[in-house]
Amino acid sequence: MTAVKPAGEVPSQPTREELIEQTRQLFEDEIPWMKRHGYLLDCGYKLRPRYSPSWKASWSELLTENEDSFPMSSHGYIMDARRLSDDPTVMMKIVARDAEELIITKFLSSEQLRSDINNHCVSLLDILDDPLDSERCIMVLPLLRPAKNPPFASVGDCVEFVEQLLKASNSLV
Repeated sequence: MTAVKPAGEVPSQPTREELIEQTRQLFEDEIPWMKRHGYLLDCGYKLRPRYSPSWKASWSELLTENEDSFPMSSHGYIMDARRLSDDPTVMMKIVARDAEELIITKFLSSEQLRSDINNHCVSLLDILDDPLDSERCIMVLPLLRPAKNPPFASVGDCVEFVEQLLKASNSLV
């Protein structure tokens, strides 16, 4: 029989050593990316060293600035990588094979629409099978930065940004 903790008892805080050890492990959402590592290399994409199956943390303290101390983004279905053929950083996103997002992105990336100067939509670079789930695939897109980075320096920058959004919206109609 297990002991029952009295109501209101506060669980003990982890020690500094326990916290350091926890940060030296992959988070649950990161493990599938580690499992895809070899497959993605075979497809020409390299994940950060953190996701290599042989990864060992390169730091010994908390709050480090080492590249491999930064976990992936807030969602387990998005990851950054490098395309080996020409070295740009790309974004990978796991989606269902029948997802509207994939269908629309494929359409907007078609040769006919890519040649339209009003099409400011992000190009789909590649579609990979997901080796962990046959119902899903991996969309490969250029890695973009936030729309306000760099910040708008003038009203003209804002106007140009809105014009591009309107042109892109108009090209969808």
